[in-house]
Amino acid sequence: MRLDAAEISDTLDHCRQSSCGGKVPTMKQVLTLVVKLQPTPEQASKLAATLQVLADACNYVNDNTHPKLTNKIALQSFAFAYRQGNPGRCSGACG
Repeated sequence: MRLDAAEISDTLDHCRQSSCGGKVPTMKQVLTLVVKLQPTPEQASKLAATLQVLADACNYVNDNTHPKLTNKIALQSFAFAYRQGNPGRCSGACG
């Protein structure tokens, strides 16, 4: 069963006004939206180019870092240096 945003809002409003005593329990909620893009040919070309740049950067980082390196900050530093056109600069933490 799928609910739309109005149905979800109505359900929460009902809970606030009835059996919940006006209190809605709070919890972290993650909503996921799945969409299908229908780009124009020009947009599709730009998306493909963007994805290729991302793939090239990921492959560069993967090929040029130590296999046991798992430090998120060091990997981000290395990727940022690659993005800035200075892939050799990683303050020694990436090798």
